[in-house]
Amino acid sequence: MSRSLLVVAGLVWGSCWAGVRPAAAAEPSLASIVPSDVHFYGHWRSTPEQSRLLEPYAKAVRRLVDSGIGRDIFDLATLDMPSWQRDEARAIAQRVIEIVKTPRWGKLIEKEIAGAFRLAIPLPEYLYLFRVPPEDAAGH
Repeated sequence: MSRSLLVVAGLVWGSCWAGVRPAAAAEPSLASIVPSDVHFYGHWRSTPEQSRLLEPYAKAVRRLVDSGIGRDIFDLATLDMPSWQRDEARAIAQRVIEIVKTPRWGKLIEKEIAGAFRLAIPLPEYLYLFRVPPEDAAGH
């Protein structure tokens, strides 16, 4: 669970971070392949300065996740459910957490991320792109 929160927090933080700009890259940005008709867009490219700043942030998120607050929030959100329904919801949440833990998120967010969201009917559309070195691409 902590890795998924780190990815989401890193994407939000990185898309809002404007203080450190990367130098021109030799390879085209992932931003160049995001459709132009999205409603929300975020882009982050890693630099040594951002990497230095990300570590204390990641440490704080790790401590928050390790505190067990996720279980407390789940318990509060399912307080009025019958026990059988709460058990089903807990099993589904646990399965989602296991799926989200599968990728090696540190490698996925190491270089560049682009994320986009488009309101659509019946369901919204999400797009997340990660630039991963070719040798690290297997297993994601």
